[in-house]
Amino acid sequence: MMASPVEMVAMNNRPPPSTRHFNILLGGYRKSYQAAVSRSQTLTDLVCANNTVDNVDTPNNSESDRSNEAIIEAQKAYKLLDIMLDAEVPLDGFSVSSIMAFPNSTEHITSLWKRLEPELCKELNPAAYRSIMSAYGNSGDSSSACWVFFEELSHVCGNKGMSIDSFNTLLGALAQGCIGERRGIPLDVFNSNAATRRGRNNTTNPLVSLVDGKTSLDAAVSILDTMRNGTSIPHGSKLWYIPKPNSQTYCIVASALSGSGTSESNSGFALQLYRKAMDDRVPADGRFLNALLRCFGDDINGALDLWKTGMGAAAAGVKNNDIEGSKQSMMKRSANLIAAYNGLMHVCGRAVRPDIALRIAYAMKKAGVEPTEVSLNCYYAGKRLTLDGVMGVHSLCAQMSSCCQWSAPNIIQKTREEPVIRRSEFCSNQSIATTYDC
Repeated sequence: MMASPVEMVAMNNRPPPSTRHFNILLGGYRKSYQAAVSRSQTLTDLVCANNTVDNVDTPNNSESDRSNEAIIEAQKAYKLLDIMLDAEVPLDGFSVSSIMAFPNSTEHITSLWKRLEPELCKELNPAAYRSIMSAYGNSGDSSSACWVFFEELSHVCGNKGMSIDSFNTLLGALAQGCIGERRGIPLDVFNSNAATRRGRNNTTNPLVSLVDGKTSLDAAVSILDTMRNGTSIPHGSKLWYIPKPNSQTYCIVASALSGSGTSESNSGFALQLYRKAMDDRVPADGRFLNALLRCFGDDINGALDLWKTGMGAAAAGVKNNDIEGSKQSMMKRSANLIAAYNGLMHVCGRAVRPDIALRIAYAMKKAGVEPTEVSLNCYYAGKRLTLDGVMGVHSLCAQMSSCCQWSAPNIIQKTREEPVIRRSEFCSNQSIATTYDC
């Protein structure tokens, strides 16, 4: 009969492993997994940007290797979790947060949660609840993510209410529910996998009415409006305080608004969201403005009107905690502006308007920021959405080259007889007058 892990440790006269030892290994596997996913995603983006119509479906061995690498790291983590449970080592919030970082189906997440709960040495902390919310959101189960949020509110927060991080995590899960076919599906919180993991659950919660039966987008907007009111909600003997939204909150809601990738414009909702943020004196973070501009779809004129009537000045004038005029402050301002301008580049791609994209590149140069490869890739991404994912990069190079009479070798390099953009040298020709104003 094979000895258990605990008996094997005792036979070797070694101290038994603790929760901390396992957490170190789980954290390492999580970092390795995230690094593999990041490398795989970067490689995918490069393939999408460099593929032409003729070779867009060509398999890429390196991309497959990166995906396999991520899967192997996840398998190692699950195997380590089995050893941890067999050794009867108690889990804590960090253990749960680490294991939930790996991708799963909603059924597997629920099964895993049920398995882990009896092994916890103490109640889950807010970070662990947020990790479970994110896991459900990534699996496409926004209803279960909502239930986890309400459960955290009941078990952890007491009278002080939920932190802004938990609200933003919930909104992120709802934003995942706005992608593709998930967009029109109404939430069913009480019948979700998370709510029924211990059988039918009839628990009442004053916040459930904000989201139950609504689509993910409508639920996100309802939560944002509740946060803007800054009220507290009575629940029995408790009084739950609702935090005010920050720039990340608005950024996530804007991402939910633009998440479907469809061609219709949501400019009206985007304008309302922008005005709400300005009324709340929320800093014009570049990521928020980028997400807002993407809501305009192919309405490039509407996006430019908003930029000229206040958004551009807000992006340039955003303040941070660094000393004004310092190198760090200048770098943050530059990154903020580039992120916002890249949103305009995306709308240009949706509208298939390389001429306006060129004008925006000139405006960036005039504002003191250098367009990057990311700026041009934002145009590519928008155009791919419009053309159903089939686009030759060389056609954009040709259009831009003809617009400004650039020398082709300055921006492209011949590889396999197809042009591949190596650098976004939008403003390399100093003889062209930068008189455009976006």
